[in-house]
Amino acid sequence: MLIENTMFGEVNKIQKSIDLLKEFEPMALKLHPDGYYLTYSGGKDSDTDLQIAIESGVKFTAHYNITGIDPKECVVHIKETRSRLAEKGILLFLEPPDIFTTGPFKGLKKNMWRLIVHKMMPPTRIIRFCCDALKERGGAGRLCLTGVRWDESTKRKSRKPMEVISRNRRLFNDNENGRMQFENCMQKGKRVINPIINWTTFDVWEYLKDRKCQYCKLYDKGFDRIGCLGCPMGGGKGMEEDFIQYPYVKELYLNAYQNMLEYMWSRGIVTTWRTKYDVLEWQMWASDKEQQNYMDGQIDMFSEEEI
Repeated sequence: MLIENTMFGEVNKIQKSIDLLKEFEPMALKLHPDGYYLTYSGGKDSDTDLQIAIESGVKFTAHYNITGIDPKECVVHIKETRSRLAEKGILLFLEPPDIFTTGPFKGLKKNMWRLIVHKMMPPTRIIRFCCDALKERGGAGRLCLTGVRWDESTKRKSRKPMEVISRNRRLFNDNENGRMQFENCMQKGKRVINPIINWTTFDVWEYLKDRKCQYCKLYDKGFDRIGCLGCPMGGGKGMEEDFIQYPYVKELYLNAYQNMLEYMWSRGIVTTWRTKYDVLEWQMWASDKEQQNYMDGQIDMFSEEEI
């Protein structure tokens, strides 16, 4: 519920989120004249974050990282949102991918299919080079807003309202000492505010419906989450569901795996994978195995090194 009765009195989650953004707006403006850097994906949490930022009256720009592998319905929603924001004088930037500086695709834009060849392996739940290269870029030197919520997963319960994120994911608590650490931290990394960190999925939908906000219509078709198609974070079952809904995406993955194998073989690398289908089968198996370990608390998603 957006209004909670606690032992400390009534808590209005909406107002608490707005107050958090207002409190740190001076820092956002000190870091950049455009204020906050709102990371936007077209999902329900991003839409909630966006509406909270609008209601708070803080200065911000919104940014969507073009991945090339989001559902077409999500991309349509993002473009429609961009048009509506433009009418209010709010900018939503469609950020193009970075350029490869090394490897077989040097000088070309990064995408999932080229990254698979470049990394010489498919992405898995643990080794998510695609997130690093495509989704989580941008915002350096700015105070970022994200839609991360504790309700999304067991692992995200360790996330904090204010964070500085580097390769080692140092996190700071929502208390006076934590705020001081956050404000004075000289560590290189993204400074992040998670204004809806304690919101439940029910809260998100209650808020979006109450504010009559537009959202991606895939949710009306039964989708619980919206993100990159074929993402291993959903495990083998989630990947298979994506491939049934979007069969052309499965073919794109298989084509990338074939190109990956040929590239590896051309460099004299011996593989246990014989065909592109072997790669896909292994990826789905590995993602299921990693998902179970993840749920058992045996894997730290944020301790991996980029390969």
